[in-house]
Amino acid sequence: MRTPHPLILPAVALSVLLSSCGQLLAALPPISIGDPMHIGGMALPKTGTMLPMTVGTTHQQAMTVKDLPVDPRSQLPAGAVPRALHVTASLDRAALSGTCDLNRISRFNLTLTHMDVGLSDTNDHVTFSLPAPVTTQFVSAGNGTFVAEPNSATLVFDQVDRVMNVLTSGSDNTVSTSATITSENDLLAGCDVSVTLGASDTKIKF
Repeated sequence: MRTPHPLILPAVALSVLLSSCGQLLAALPPISIGDPMHIGGMALPKTGTMLPMTVGTTHQQAMTVKDLPVDPRSQLPAGAVPRALHVTASLDRAALSGTCDLNRISRFNLTLTHMDVGLSDTNDHVTFSLPAPVTTQFVSAGNGTFVAEPNSATLVFDQVDRVMNVLTSGSDNTVSTSATITSENDLLAGCDVSVTLGASDTKIKF
């Protein structure tokens, strides 16, 4: 029987080991880094009056946030390569005012048809965008306030290093949110709608 060259078996073993390590890193579960952009609880003030039949209002807000004290990349497993950031966002509460008849409104749906979250400092600007519309049902809590049924959307950004560089270096950061909200409920015609975002979480995906 022919004896394998002494260097072949170690080389094969190393190849198998590296392949196994790569598979393990690729299988890493997402790692949460909390809400570094402070999206959770952000109030989006009314900027217009709801009109009949899916004509939306645009809600905008901006705020300044500090850099993270620790770069999340420094705490990742050795060899792990972040592929994307997934940011969850949701509508949590809505407040109605204006000329609509609140006594006739007990529940309604609002559709988040567009949402951008911008993150910038003096060195760079990145934008997370909602990939598809999300509809949320709201139920009256009294006095023109409505509470959302649980539902969330995920905004994705695949240039992780750019986001992390903004969040960990340079000047203070500006987070800006722009959302377009529509409804097919004509009882909302004449309503001014203010919404508050629910809890948010940012995950590093591998």
